[in-house]
Amino acid sequence: MIRAGRPDAALAPLVLNADGSSQSALAPVELGNPDVLGQVDSAVRGCGRILVGVARGPLLASAALRLAVLDCTLLEGTAPPGAGPRTYVPVADAGTATERLSQSVRSGPLAALTLAGLLRVTDRPPVAEGLAAESAAYSTLLTGPEFAASAGAAVGRCRDRVRARLHGACAGAGIEAPAFAARVTAHLDDFFQLPELAMGLNTGAGRTVGVTRRVGRRRAAWPALTGHRLGAVAARDWRLVDHLADHR
Repeated sequence: MIRAGRPDAALAPLVLNADGSSQSALAPVELGNPDVLGQVDSAVRGCGRILVGVARGPLLASAALRLAVLDCTLLEGTAPPGAGPRTYVPVADAGTATERLSQSVRSGPLAALTLAGLLRVTDRPPVAEGLAAESAAYSTLLTGPEFAASAGAAVGRCRDRVRARLHGACAGAGIEAPAFAARVTAHLDDFFQLPELAMGLNTGAGRTVGVTRRVGRRRAAWPALTGHRLGAVAARDWRLVDHLADHR
C-alpha cells in the first residue's frame, strides 16, 4: 500500500520471480491523505505495478485529477467534483474489495499485469491498433506458465477422477475443460459450438486437444471450421459426451 509519510516498496520497480510469480504486482494507493497524491505520479512513472486507488469516505477534490492515471479506484464514499463516473468503482467496503482484487492478481500476476497494460492502450483510438495489441498480448500469454495451469490442463492431469455435468449452450470455453473429463453428462436440449473462426481466431485454450481426443480431428474440424451447432444426440453419438440425462 502506498501511504503518506514513508517510502514504500510499491514505488520500487517490479521484479518477477523466475516462474513469473510475484507477491507485489498490485499496488493499492491510499487516497485519503493529500500527501499521498504526489507519490502517485512517481509510482505511475516507474513502478510497473497495477495501481489501484483505495478511498474510504468522501474523496478529496484534489484526488480527482489523479484518478485517470490509476488503473482502477475503489471508492467507498462520495466521489469528488470533477471525477467522471468512468474513473472509479463504487464499493460497499474498500478493504474487502481490495483484498478480493489482491487475491485475483496473486493467482495470475503475469496475466493481470498484461491486462492492466493492455487496458491502458486499448481505451484510446485507433481501434485497429488496440485490436492488434490485444491479439499480441493474448498470444504471448498462451505460452506462459499461468496458462499451462489453466482449467483444461488441470482437468487433463486428473481426468480419471473428473465427472462433468453440462447444461445449456456449451459454446467455446463451455466445452473446453469438460472434454478432458473421464465422463461427460449433458441434457437433451444442450448444444455445442466452436464459434472462434468467425471471430478471426483459432479454437484454443485446450479445445483442439480435448475435443479432438474425444471425436477425432476430422470430426473436430467440422464444427471448428463452420461454427455448426452440434445437438446433444449427435454429441453423444460422436462421443463428445458420454451420457444424456432426461432431467436437470
